[in-house]
Amino acid sequence: GMRRLELDTDIRRTVAIWEELGAPLGLTVQSFLATTGSLVDASEDWFRAMDTDRNQKVDVFEMLGTMVALAQGTVEAKLEVLFPIVDFSRRQRLNFDEVQILVGSICRGLHKVTGSPTLTAVEVQEVSRRLFDSHNVRYDSEVTSRHLQRFLREDMEARAFVDRFQHAVALPAARTEVQVRQKKQMAVFSSEARGESKLSRATVASSELISAELLAPVKDEWDVLFNCMGVDSDGLVRADRFEAALRPWNVFCVVDSGNERSLNMKELSVAMWVSSGRKRC
Repeated sequence: GMRRLELDTDIRRTVAIWEELGAPLGLTVQSFLATTGSLVDASEDWFRAMDTDRNQKVDVFEMLGTMVALAQGTVEAKLEVLFPIVDFSRRQRLNFDEVQILVGSICRGLHKVTGSPTLTAVEVQEVSRRLFDSHNVRYDSEVTSRHLQRFLREDMEARAFVDRFQHAVALPAARTEVQVRQKKQMAVFSSEARGESKLSRATVASSELISAELLAPVKDEWDVLFNCMGVDSDGLVRADRFEAALRPWNVFCVVDSGNERSLNMKELSVAMWVSSGRKRC
């Protein structure tokens, strides 16, 4: 497994270590562990998952492409990291072969790690042609990072592929994040209640600290939350009901990593797993 990595720290450090090792194209178990360090849980298992031909080496472009694709960060920031890795001429441009290496490596790596569908060599070539064609660039010429960014925004298939992984959720990490959020929220509730086990609905709704910890719910969302919390006959919200109502809310917020205030079917399946601890189809 792999926790959700940060581009500006985790990934750039990994690339720097790889370059210090001489930028080998194939990583042995030892160089893989040296490069990824503590970023990847059960690293040897992860290595075996990527070493599908069992030659005791992992393709570095597949490894870095997968790590970048699953990391936190914008598409533009991810391209800033990946582009120089396959820009062998160091001219800030990619030729047709380099584009195929980039596209193919990312697809193969993600397939090995996540089980997502991959592309055949012919399909990789077709995607690369669409990129060049979309900018009226000859196949024997080169494209820039801006060309790639525009292609990923405007090509429907490319955009759908990127969206699939752009807000990926690491399942064990998601459950941990839910627990951390819950703990912070209960600490704020206790602080606002000044040691008591209840708060008025008005206080809960007006507390800037509680709202901030809940990621600022809008009125309709507050109505649903209060309905789940219930209110005692004296108009107070009990701490245990507050905590119980927030668990599904926290799961929703963690899985909705794009902050769209909605979940698609895939995200809903992830939310069910995070909530119950059992994988869903």
